[in-house]
Amino acid sequence: MARLLADASPRRDKRCDGRPKQREIAMNSIIYIVGLIVVVLFVLSFLGLR
Repeated sequence: MARLLADASPRRDKRCDGRPKQREIAMNSIIYIVGLIVVVLFVLSFLGLR
C-alpha cells in the first residue's frame, strides 16, 4: 500500500531547489491558455455570440 502511494506522488525534478523546469513552465502556460480559450468560447456560445 505504501508503495502505491509513493508511486502516485508527483515526480520531482532532480534538482534540490524544488523549482520547476523551463519546459514544465511552458507546458503549464500552454494548458492555461488553451483552457482560457475553451472557457471564453463556451461563454460566447452560451450567450449566442459565436
